[in-house]
Amino acid sequence: MADAAPGQPATLLQRLAHTDPVFARLLTVYSSLTPAVISQRDSVGRSDSNNVANIRAAPERFARGWADLLPDERERAVDLVVSSFCDLEARSARDWTMLPYRELQGKAKRSRILHHHDVAKKELKNLQLKVDEIVSAAPSAASFRTSFSSPDGVTAAKLKRMQKRPVDLILAGATDAAQSPEDRLDIFTRCVGDLLKLYHDQRLPHVSHGQHHAYLDVARDTLLSRSEATSFLEHLPPDRQRNATRLARNCLYSACSARMSGTELPLLRDLISDLCSAVIVDIDPSTIRPPLLPRSDLPAGPGLATNSSPFHGADPTAPQF
Repeated sequence: MADAAPGQPATLLQRLAHTDPVFARLLTVYSSLTPAVISQRDSVGRSDSNNVANIRAAPERFARGWADLLPDERERAVDLVVSSFCDLEARSARDWTMLPYRELQGKAKRSRILHHHDVAKKELKNLQLKVDEIVSAAPSAASFRTSFSSPDGVTAAKLKRMQKRPVDLILAGATDAAQSPEDRLDIFTRCVGDLLKLYHDQRLPHVSHGQHHAYLDVARDTLLSRSEATSFLEHLPPDRQRNATRLARNCLYSACSARMSGTELPLLRDLISDLCSAVIVDIDPSTIRPPLLPRSDLPAGPGLATNSSPFHGADPTAPQF
C-alpha cells in the first residue's frame, strides 16, 4: 500500500493501515489474494470480471465501513480472509465470490437479531427507567444527574470530539469477557486448522513427505481431537481460553505474513509446541519439548490431549520440523 504523496492528506484506508493493526492485516492479505483471484478461470477459460472488480474494491469499502463493525467482527473478517489465503496455499477449492466486501462483512457480522432496532430501544428505555428509580430512591443521585447533564458535564459537543478508539477498546474488553467457551473454541480450531493447511506443502528439505504428513496428522489429532475440544470447554479456565485464541490467531498470521512476504516460515514445531502449552490442561507447559516426529511406540489415533501427547517428551533423535 502506497503512502500519501508529500503534501497530500492520507486517505482513510492509509490512515487505518497505519493506526489499526487488525485493518493492516486485512489489507495485507487482500493484497496477496487479489492476484490469485484475478488468475482464476472458469471451465472455458474466462475470469469473473465482476467478482475481480468487487474484490479489488473490498479494502476501500472495508475502510469506509470499519467504524461500524464491532471489534470482534473486524477480527472475524480478517479470519475469513486468512482462511481463503490458506486454502489457496493448500490448493483447496474456494468460492472466491465470498471475498467481496458485501459478502464478507455480512458473514463477519453477528446475527442481526442481536442488533434489532426495536429490541435496542426497549432495552434503552428499561435502562432509563432503572436510572429514574435510583434517582427517586436517592436524593444525591438526582444531584448527580443534574451535574452530569449540565454544561460542565457530558454534552453533545464533547462527545463529538471524543475519539472512537477508547470505545472500541471498551467493546473489545467486554466482548472478550462475554465470549462463550464455544466461541473461543471455534476461533482456536479454525486458526489451527488453517495453520496446518498452510504448512501442508511446507516441509523442511531433510524431512520426507511421509514424515511431514505424519507429523501434521499427529498435530491435527492432538489439537483438533474431540477429547481436546471437551478439555478446552470443560477444564480450561477462561483466561487460558482467551490466551489460546489470541495465540492461535498470532501463530497463523505470522506464518501467513512470512509466506506472503516470501521469507522463511516459522518452524512448525515451535508453533505447535506453543499451542500445546496453551491448551493441554494436565501438562506443565515447561515440560513440553519442541514437537518432533512421533515415535512408532506412541499410542495411535485421535484424542491425545493428555500426557500421552506425542509432543510430550518427544524422541530427541527424530527429524525436526
